[in-house]
Amino acid sequence: MNKKLKPTCDICKKLVDRFKHLKKVKSQYHCLECYQKLRKKHKQETIEPIKEKIRLLDNQIAKEHRLNYLERERKRQREAYHKKKPDSIYYNKDKPIIRIKKEHLKRQKSNAYLTLEEKQDLFRILISNELTYDEANIRIKELIKNQKELREILRSNYNKELDSISKQKEMILLLKNSCKDLNSG
Repeated sequence: MNKKLKPTCDICKKLVDRFKHLKKVKSQYHCLECYQKLRKKHKQETIEPIKEKIRLLDNQIAKEHRLNYLERERKRQREAYHKKKPDSIYYNKDKPIIRIKKEHLKRQKSNAYLTLEEKQDLFRILISNELTYDEANIRIKELIKNQKELREILRSNYNKELDSISKQKEMILLLKNSCKDLNSG
């Protein structure tokens, strides 16, 4: 087909709108219908007669692959079973593995410190008691210093954490109550 002419199919001589609607196969131009017919014909000539042989070969190759995989897996398991390293994490006679539940690993929240939210609440209460911004900040800083001092005293006097935590809770409650008294009074 000459490209200077209008686009036509070389087999059926059908006129096509544009060249992009033609497919080039072995230096011939074919419309889509002829191209599909050629492909079907080629498939029937080449693939269909040996389709059963291909399927049997695929099954045989898959079976061999499966058997090889199972053999490798069994071998690996046998080696892992017989191999015992003294330095291994999984097998050590001197140091047995101690499994700890995750619940015990969680740290309990210490009530010995003011959280950001508690500081913000105190700040709002102090400002609502007609204190200025600077005075409220100074008051909160003094409360934090008093907490640190009380914590150090409790640590030196008591070794038990429960006593120090309960004292801290009482101190925070007293601070909140004093702020509420200022608010109401």
